[in-house]
Amino acid sequence: ALTPLSASDRAACWPHAGDSGLRRKGGGQEFHGIRDYLPGDNRRQIHWKSTARTSKFMIKEFEEEQKKQILLLLDISPPSQTAAFAPQIEQAISLAASYAAYFLRQDYAVQLATPTETTLSGKGDRHLFLLLRMLALLQPVRGQDAPQFDASAAAKTRRAVMSILIALNPAYEQQSGRFSKIIIIKDAEGRSP
Repeated sequence: ALTPLSASDRAACWPHAGDSGLRRKGGGQEFHGIRDYLPGDNRRQIHWKSTARTSKFMIKEFEEEQKKQILLLLDISPPSQTAAFAPQIEQAISLAASYAAYFLRQDYAVQLATPTETTLSGKGDRHLFLLLRMLALLQPVRGQDAPQFDASAAAKTRRAVMSILIALNPAYEQQSGRFSKIIIIKDAEGRSP
């Protein structure tokens, strides 16, 4: 079931989500300001009006492009051979779908990775449909005691502005430095499967 994210879930994302309002100069398209010319600057960026007014070369600066990319990692493999994990799997999948829908509506590029499959990063309703289809067909791999994401997942997390891991295995809590946010799904009594 696709449910809206709670206000606390949305608020917990924003310090990491690259939308902090910081503006940095760089090679983007948005105008940032004008500064003195320095040797090596691109002469095509000379701001001639300011150059004429100040009698020295002035350069136009542009804002750095902000990558609005989210990586959702979902591991629904329970850490042990227990039969009572179906509600937690459904909760994890629903939460991943909710995060995907929320960030796609905020015009982020979203990539979904599971231990067995990874999508390309994308935007829009068509990409949401692809992610929801992937989530609907997802099957757990039973009896995995060790976390399933390897070095390739770590490389993906470095490229994303924010990485959110949703898992059933509490062993992921020991890897908190690798992900922006880790959500471990537990049963009604607060236990992992």
